[in-house]
Amino acid sequence: MSSDHEVFTGRREDMRLVTGQGVYTADNILEGQFHAAFLRADLPHARIVSIDANAALEAPGVRLVLTGKDALEANLIAPGPLVTFPGVDGMKIRAPARYALSTDRVRFVGEPVAIVVADSADAAADAIELISIEYEELPAVGGPEAALGDGARQTFDDWPRSGG
Repeated sequence: MSSDHEVFTGRREDMRLVTGQGVYTADNILEGQFHAAFLRADLPHARIVSIDANAALEAPGVRLVLTGKDALEANLIAPGPLVTFPGVDGMKIRAPARYALSTDRVRFVGEPVAIVVADSADAAADAIELISIEYEELPAVGGPEAALGDGARQTFDDWPRSGG
């Protein structure tokens, strides 16, 4: 190793973090700051039958509750893929429109379904628990082999199975 390069001796922040002295973004509370919490799908594939967020909206400290219906109305589309280079034979990447909150069905565990904005993190987290959601569970596909198999359920019905 040349003399103009420092030798790695460990991360500078390790001692601060393991001793509880670390400072995180969430430690900085600004005056008038709001906090958000997301309700996330607990099923890998399901149709959203109904969402009732009225109790959450009436909870103490809650400023706003948004669902997929609101995302659809506001055209809040999730960011597309970061990779845009062509594939085999110049095939372009497939990127179906995905809204910031699921609008009709969930396609993976953890997909955002609703968001609560409140005066405190605790109020937002408590209000999330008040959102009532009814799902119709759909068959899930696990693994690439099963997903590519004949007759496998597609994640997005309006996308063809093959081609560009």
